[in-house]
Amino acid sequence: NSKEVNLQGCLGHDREDILASIELFAQEKVNADQFISGVTKIENIQQTFERYLNPQNREFIKLLVKP
Repeated sequence: NSKEVNLQGCLGHDREDILASIELFAQEKVNADQFISGVTKIENIQQTFERYLNPQNREFIKLLVKP
């Protein structure tokens, strides 16, 4: 019995978007903390992924992984 995992990402911004975002944060017009929904340690990454396999548990914006 084999289990395959696929990880897929997408890129939805360009260089100008990134520079504009950095400028907003630098000018303190945006509070980064409001976008961070949680922090997990790298040791717990497997459990974190498993927790969010269920679509009903996906009520977050960004989860940070602390090395």
